[in-house]
Amino acid sequence: MPQNAGPISLTEVWNEPDEFGVPANMFGFVPEDFIRAIGRIVMTAALVENVFSHVVMTLMHASEDAIAGWQSARLLEKFDRIARVRTPSPRLLAVRTEFEDLMDRRNELVHSLWPFHGGLPPRGWRPVTPAKRGEDGDHIVWVQADIDDLKALIGRLVALHRSLGDLFNAGDLN
Repeated sequence: MPQNAGPISLTEVWNEPDEFGVPANMFGFVPEDFIRAIGRIVMTAALVENVFSHVVMTLMHASEDAIAGWQSARLLEKFDRIARVRTPSPRLLAVRTEFEDLMDRRNELVHSLWPFHGGLPPRGWRPVTPAKRGEDGDHIVWVQADIDDLKALIGRLVALHRSLGDLFNAGDLN
C-alpha cells in the first residue's frame, strides 16, 4: 500500500476523470445511478421516437425516406394533420398523447444542466426561448427529478414501446 505523500488538493481529486474521461467535478457530485438512468432515458426515448415515426410513416402511406430525420415535434404535427382527415382509434390517440408527454419530459431532463450540491434534491435548469417562458417571463426553467422519477419515466417509455408494437400487431394503423 503506498504511503501518504502529504495533503492532497481537493481540486486534484475532483478533477480525476472517470473511465470515460469526464472530470469528476464537471457536473458536481452526480450519483452514478442518476447518470445511468439519464442514459437509459436517452436510448429508450430514441427507440420510441423511431417506432412512432413508423406509425406516422404508415399513416402517411409513405416510405422511410419521406420522414427520415424528423424529430418528435414534426412527427406529432404530421400525425395531427392526418387525424383531422381520418379519425384515429381511441387507442392510437392515447398512444399519441403519451408519446408527446414522454418526449416533453425526456427533453426537460436531457437538455437540463444538473448542478448537484451534496444532499439536496436533484434540480436541473435550462434556458428557454421567449415563446416557451412562463407567465413570469423567466428565461430559466427549473426541473426536479430524483432517481425514482427517472425510473418511472423509463418504465413509461418501455410501456409505450410495447403499446406501439401492439398497434402494429393488431393492424390498428390503417
